Amino acid sequence: VAMAALQVLDEEKLADNAETMGKLFRADLVILSKVIVRIVRGNGLLYALVIYKSFDTWDICFKLRDKGLLA
Repeated sequence: VAMAALQVLDEEKLADNAETMGKLFRADLVILSKVIVRIVRGNGLLYALVIYKSFDTWDICFKLRDKGLLA
């Protein structure tokens, strides 16, 4: 099973895609960081965000989920 998973990872270039999409995602997060996000940490498509206290974090999570950006 592990070998098949590695084969799919390689054939579909999932790591390359995560890097490319992650750069786009981080660029958008930098824009948000001036308004909503205080700190952005992460790499690829895995990030941690620190939201300013003046914003409702649950509301932000639900909006991200509704847009397909959070599972």
